[in-house]
Amino acid sequence: MKKENLIFLLPLVLAINLFISSCSDDGNPNIPPQYLPDSGTISGKIIFFGTNRLQTGYYVVVAYTSWPPTPNLIHADTMDIYGDSTYLGFYTIRGLTGGMSYYLVSGWVSQTPISPYFYILGTRGCDTSHSTSCFLYNARKDSIPINHGLSGIDFLSWIDTAKKIAAY
Repeated sequence: MKKENLIFLLPLVLAINLFISSCSDDGNPNIPPQYLPDSGTISGKIIFFGTNRLQTGYYVVVAYTSWPPTPNLIHADTMDIYGDSTYLGFYTIRGLTGGMSYYLVSGWVSQTPISPYFYILGTRGCDTSHSTSCFLYNARKDSIPINHGLSGIDFLSWIDTAKKIAAY
């Protein structure tokens, strides 16, 4: 190859190398650490559908390490529900282990000793689907990074236990 061709080839090779290195994923979301979610947390928003908002219990988001879920509410956060016709709930589940994966469900817990007392109203990945196969096999698992938590983990849910997906 002639020296004249190398002179033109060198800048091209350097430009391609710079482009490739700028596109690589080094695992750093380029967010300053003070703005990353707290370690061991999952947070987000739930949009509730339906008209029969219940008042005698409380709405929760629960994180499970195995699937299908059980009635044991080990990692959970209660939610205040906002709105009149479209309902929103915001949650932050704390005390989770970084590096682990969790399944999330939204639900309602009865304050009176009735059976069932825990109603699953939505599942992350299947949202408001009543499909048994979706509930059992397609629920989504979210992995928490070791050094910080997850935020913006949003999903849909029913607000009325009459439309429950499961109950315990």
